[in-house]
Amino acid sequence: MTVAMPPEIAMIALLEPILLLAGLILIVTGLLLYGVRTQDWRSLRVFWRPTVAFQAREYFLYKLGITVMVIGLFARLYNHLGFA
Repeated sequence: MTVAMPPEIAMIALLEPILLLAGLILIVTGLLLYGVRTQDWRSLRVFWRPTVAFQAREYFLYKLGITVMVIGLFARLYNHLGFA
């Protein structure tokens, strides 16, 4: 016998992986744009420590990706710790 989830819990369960994946894609996109522009791939391998400053677009995508991933983590905590 299966128990139906309330719609808001089902929505949070659906948003978790979407937010985490979207955040990861945004972070990787920002870092790839930096790498293509500077050809400084070694600094990205060494704990993502760029030696040249990010451009505004790269920085925006990187920080947006981190923000989206943090929201996804909060959704995961909310869903799995039983607050819903």
